[in-house]
Amino acid sequence: ENGWSIEVVDRAGRCNSLALDSEGHPHISYYGEAYDDLKYARWDGNSWNIEVVDSTDVGSYNSLALDSKGYPHISYNDFENDDLKYARWDGNSWNIEIVDSSGDTGYYNSLAIDSKGYPHISYYERFKKYLKYARWTGDSWDIEAVERVGFFLCPNSLALDDSDYPHISYIDSKNDDLKYARWDGNSWNIEVVDSTDVGSYNSLALDSKGYPHIVYYDQSNKDLKYVEKKLPAAPTSPRDLQATSGNGYVTLTWQPPVDDGSSPITEYKIYRGTTTDRETLIATIGDILSYVDDNVTNGETYYYRVAAINEVGEGPSSKEVNATPIASQEIETTMDYGWILILFIGVGIISAILVFILRR
Repeated sequence: ENGWSIEVVDRAGRCNSLALDSEGHPHISYYGEAYDDLKYARWDGNSWNIEVVDSTDVGSYNSLALDSKGYPHISYNDFENDDLKYARWDGNSWNIEIVDSSGDTGYYNSLAIDSKGYPHISYYERFKKYLKYARWTGDSWDIEAVERVGFFLCPNSLALDDSDYPHISYIDSKNDDLKYARWDGNSWNIEVVDSTDVGSYNSLALDSKGYPHIVYYDQSNKDLKYVEKKLPAAPTSPRDLQATSGNGYVTLTWQPPVDDGSSPITEYKIYRGTTTDRETLIATIGDILSYVDDNVTNGETYYYRVAAINEVGEGPSSKEVNATPIASQEIETTMDYGWILILFIGVGIISAILVFILRR
């Protein structure tokens, strides 16, 4: 009656993870507590197809993701051997391998698939008390510790941005803080999001701009909380670029970008060319909204664009404008001819009026 369609999938299902394929069909990984195995179920449009992926005390922590073909990938812990494991379906069978065998590891794992179809996994190693991160390079697993997070288990959530860089939300049980780590291509940037007994359950997602959104539990106040952050980005293009001609110079003026990328504008780059859409850099200036180009030749047309810069980098350039510097003598001569014409017309009108009066 309320629109929800509820059905039983299997007589098991603790520690489950869900993903939808391109047809909207659900795929589920889950722990089969009856036999301590990792199980997988998928809906084919008519019925549930259920199978055991791995067995013998595995899968009590698991995470599922689908690749571009809709094939499932699952990260999970092997409790019997204290390993982190990874299983992927290749279209015919499951390929299973050990990712990390350093001991007492693989808890609270979270899996994401990058643009190449390679897996990335964040997880907790209880023995050394580390939040860890593993990624498949195409040849081997690259594993590193993100941060030492304390003795208690570390629920975490992983997402990848458009550059395939990882972002992780997690609890640091040393201080009971909710924390956020992101890889910038060179190092981890880590910060406290919220503090004082928060974050023991958390989930992370990135929006279309790569900004993180986190939902988490506040144990102190028994609240479900939500937080978002705008990461710095390159600015948008400068607005309303104008070019005014002078004698041996062109003056450019513009307005700042609508969006500075959540980071102050520090510089502007000036681009110039003698043909349209072929501009090259001629100057970099500070946070000012005008520029005088005096390295020009009168009578030649110049094309300009301007781009804004902040701490992240350079944004897209502005619309193109053009101007043709003119010598002051040409301008004066043009003005003299104009006055002569006006004077000639005025004399003609006065003469016509006088002739009309005399004839009367």
